[in-house]
Amino acid sequence: MKLFRSIAIPTLAAGFLILVLPTLSGTLLAQTGSYDAYLNHTDLTARLQSIVESHHDLCTLESMAVTTGGHDLWMVTIGNPNNGHAATNPGLLVVANIEGNHLIGSMAALYLVDYLANGYETEPAITDLINTHTIYVVPRLNPDGAELYWSQAGTEMPWKADPEDDDRDGSADEDPGDDINGDGLVTKMRVRDPDGIWMVDPDEPRLLKRADRTRGERGIYTIYTEGVDDDADGEYNEDGLGGTHLNHNWPHQYPYYQDHAGINQVSEIETRALADFAFTHRNLVMALTFSPYDNLITSPEAGFEREAPVNIPEGLELPPGVSMEEVMEYFRERKAPTSILSQDAPYYRFISERFREMTGLSGKGASGEAGSWPQFAYYQLGLPSFTTPVWTLTSEDDGEQPGTSSDDIPRARIAALARRNGTSEDQQWLQWFESNGIEGFVDWTPANHPDLGDVEVGGFAPNARVNPPVDRIADLCEQHARFAVWLGAQTAHVQLVDTEVEATGPGYYQIKATIQNDRYLPSALEMGLRTRRVQPVTLRLLPVDGMVLIQGPLQQQVRNVYGSGGRATVEWRVQAPPGTRVTLEMLAPAAGGLTSVTISLNQEGR
Repeated sequence: MKLFRSIAIPTLAAGFLILVLPTLSGTLLAQTGSYDAYLNHTDLTARLQSIVESHHDLCTLESMAVTTGGHDLWMVTIGNPNNGHAATNPGLLVVANIEGNHLIGSMAALYLVDYLANGYETEPAITDLINTHTIYVVPRLNPDGAELYWSQAGTEMPWKADPEDDDRDGSADEDPGDDINGDGLVTKMRVRDPDGIWMVDPDEPRLLKRADRTRGERGIYTIYTEGVDDDADGEYNEDGLGGTHLNHNWPHQYPYYQDHAGINQVSEIETRALADFAFTHRNLVMALTFSPYDNLITSPEAGFEREAPVNIPEGLELPPGVSMEEVMEYFRERKAPTSILSQDAPYYRFISERFREMTGLSGKGASGEAGSWPQFAYYQLGLPSFTTPVWTLTSEDDGEQPGTSSDDIPRARIAALARRNGTSEDQQWLQWFESNGIEGFVDWTPANHPDLGDVEVGGFAPNARVNPPVDRIADLCEQHARFAVWLGAQTAHVQLVDTEVEATGPGYYQIKATIQNDRYLPSALEMGLRTRRVQPVTLRLLPVDGMVLIQGPLQQQVRNVYGSGGRATVEWRVQAPPGTRVTLEMLAPAAGGLTSVTISLNQEGR
């Protein structure tokens, strides 16, 4: 089945700016185009085409699918075609802009493509990564949703538009929010109500907090989305623009019957295209996602697992070379995990530490990750799966980070003071908007509502807390590009480091082969072993005339080779005429590919 269609890249007119930024070694690396604005689908496409046209020897641009809105779902593949292993080299998958309004994600992905293409053969770390890996980048998984950022600029919507009957009255999207005060934004309405549960926050009068009657607090407001009762059912704005949140459309902990999760798992063109790609590309070894969720600023906590029972079929005979421990592991009963495995947690913690060092980011990501792509990549595909929001409230405000300008220092002090004083996150946002001169909050102003009478309209502006100011795009993208290059270099690379032949008698030989992984990550995470998607490292002696196998199967497998110098040794005993030459192959599909050596059997040994 053909998943993609190749796109002929037209020659584009010149006119892009060149932005010069420091690279990994501190030299200068030219970027194709500026990074001072968010891009719609047309502009993003043009930028991708420009980069690929300029680096057609390294990059290809393909459409994974065409969305219901008629937009190509672009994927850029980066690899060295001259080594002949682009389809089998370890694959790094980067996915961004799954939430339609998370445009900083697509800018980070675009920058990464640019960074890799321009750094090849000038930056050793980038060159080595491209020579040994294949990098797949999906810069915008949700192009239909992203277009709403411009066409529905006053509303915050992370999903792709698709009619949805939220209030189950037989009509879809008939009661969306409305801009009743004419400021171009759909924010909130607060209405005085003796039965209301909201009160003015005593620490910040512009904010509301839920009243706690156990502490003598009394609610005086009811809150609605700004708008009128378009369908005259007595409810306000309860059936707005419907659609599917693509990061809630995945199988792991799929949020059944919840709004915007889709009619079923992987129901959308976009999620199905990505799922098909992931299942058909067995060379994938890692997923990096630019999404509001996070497991890099704060590493995930491991869950507690009880020992699951083992049900081995009666009469089962052990296959050659398979241990009872492996059989027990295979037949162990398990439920789907809901938290990271304890064996994998240390790797996440270490990489999280390096991420914070390299980017300076702090703060926290969004909540409610159930049904997300990053979870699917780890729990179902068994891949190391990392996700970062690219920008958070305190990304550059936790003290004076390296490279922080003097203009940034007051922001850092304000944020640090707010945290020490126990200020709420909403209060921190207000302080940050004010200190940066950003209109991210609409002050409450009186308005006349046709049904509710006197109301006040205000609250946080749509999308103001999702994407950073445009003058921060380039710095944030560069930090994440540097980290992505480092992260890719941590994937396992297993090598055949030693072969030994010992003569044990006339015409009898013991052959030993030792393999080693000098990278940081193991050849498989524990979750990868449990999903059985990650293929083991295989060593095999190729049969030759005159050689008789005495002990050990010709083909042996090592389930996992730990990183940082982890080793494993396998051995065979054979009978063969002296001088027989035997080929030994090692296949590490996710950790280096195919290696072979020829060894000679002789009475003197090795």
